[in-house]
Amino acid sequence: MDITLSTSKVASCTLTINATALSWLGCTHEELIGKRRALEFLTPEGQAPFHQNFGRPKAQGRVEGLVFDLVRVRGTSRRGSVTATVINNAGDLFEMSRTVKLQITDLNQKREAVRQLTAEQSSRVLAQDPRDSAGPCLPDPLHGQE
Repeated sequence: MDITLSTSKVASCTLTINATALSWLGCTHEELIGKRRALEFLTPEGQAPFHQNFGRPKAQGRVEGLVFDLVRVRGTSRRGSVTATVINNAGDLFEMSRTVKLQITDLNQKREAVRQLTAEQSSRVLAQDPRDSAGPCLPDPLHGQE
């Protein structure tokens, strides 16, 4: 699982970023630092939750488990789970945020595959005539049925 680290002023440009995050986004350090905002890499669907949760780290000191699709420079996307922590200055005023992103694209695809298989199996069971079930009925010792 890939982990990225970055810091930024919440509504402004990225200040620091690690090599993993740069590879996620498909940017160089020079193209990103001080020039681009995290919001620019979110899908339109991801921008609304970003704005809805924008103030939470400032008010609560931390926000966890937000899931966004990040769009790379080449147009491909990755799903990430985001945790952000507030860093205040000496006057206890907001200075910047520290963000950790976990790449969960593969996990999300596997969860979706399990959901689809479960739905297919449920449909088959519901469509099956109980008189067609294979094998004898076994006693249920927990409910007194023999």
